Amino acid sequence: MSVYRASLLALFVTMSCQHRGATVVPAANAPASPADTSRADGGNVPLSKAPPTKKLIEFGWDAPSAAYVHSHAQVVAQSVFDGLVFHVNLATAASESLAGRAFGSRTFTRGDLEPDMQELTAGKVAKLANSFLSLNLMPGDVDWFDSFAGVSANFELTARAAHDAGLRGILFDIEAYGKSEPFNFPKQRDAAARGFAAYSAQARIRGQELIKAFEKGYKGLTIFLPYGFSLPYQSLKRGWCQALSECPQGLLKPFLEGMLEAATGSTHFIEGDEFAYGLRDPAEFESAARALRTDLPGFSDNTAIYRRRFSVALPIWIDYQAKGERWSETDESGNYYSAAQLEAAVRGALAATDEFVWVYAQKPHFWTKDGAVLGAHPAYGRALGEARGGPSR
Repeated sequence: MSVYRASLLALFVTMSCQHRGATVVPAANAPASPADTSRADGGNVPLSKAPPTKKLIEFGWDAPSAAYVHSHAQVVAQSVFDGLVFHVNLATAASESLAGRAFGSRTFTRGDLEPDMQELTAGKVAKLANSFLSLNLMPGDVDWFDSFAGVSANFELTARAAHDAGLRGILFDIEAYGKSEPFNFPKQRDAAARGFAAYSAQARIRGQELIKAFEKGYKGLTIFLPYGFSLPYQSLKRGWCQALSECPQGLLKPFLEGMLEAATGSTHFIEGDEFAYGLRDPAEFESAARALRTDLPGFSDNTAIYRRRFSVALPIWIDYQAKGERWSETDESGNYYSAAQLEAAVRGALAATDEFVWVYAQKPHFWTKDGAVLGAHPAYGRALGEARGGPSR
């Protein structure tokens, strides 16, 4: 998490605590989601159906590799979570994943993903239908006006890998972890010469191109955004920047608008709303979800499409630390979330979310050799199990 985002979240949570209370034809021969209900002519269709079953998934610093998911299938199956977020390692470097190399000039192929993909698709692993393959903005060595041939090919490859593994889709983390900041206009290579309007238009075009690449690899996929439109919206609303051209993620809005405009069939987006980090009371989760459903569609240039294609997910940062607090692995009662508070928070988030609640963790590790939680008091595993109504460790 960047310093900028951490400061935004800290301010947001502090304020919250104080106040508690045109159609594009889809790519031919694209693998389809089992739930895909797109029209044969490729037109957009209403995506609302019966309310989905609520699901609890995990995404954190302990995100495992595809090889782990395959070799520890029993741990995954017996975990308290309904799904997880993981990555596929590159054959050239076991410590390097496609997630951290896809947003760049180099083009990767299916062969670069072996043996991870071969192992993952060799046999069925429980809970993958509600799991996501990770993707981020690394290495970010391209400008919006450079060739995006490599990026597009890598996004298609990522989507096809998610499809072939039987996953729900892709978790696309838009935070800039490297030196480059693709959505920060002032830091773009030709910002002074081209201006914000030109970069905004180009980011929109790239969004259109990349959603096509996603759909070419996996028709009807779900794209989970830990931050979506909520980041530029909240930044402007709270006065952290006065215009998108000044916001560190200002180009994110036109990029997402392009994705929305070019999405077809049953392609779906999830707003993960990291601004909800630190919420504890059920009423707070309900209020946060209601605000997302009310405010964000109107913030988008494509309100009707947004309402049809976006749903709300709510996060819980299990080892969240408010100002002056520390995380204890041995005395859970003194943590920001005690085990009892975590259980209540998960219950409240599940009640308020559209489908997913995602648990974010830095120090706790859930994907271990035997499934026993490391870096956290055992009571947290039991609390998650009680809240979810499933097995716990």
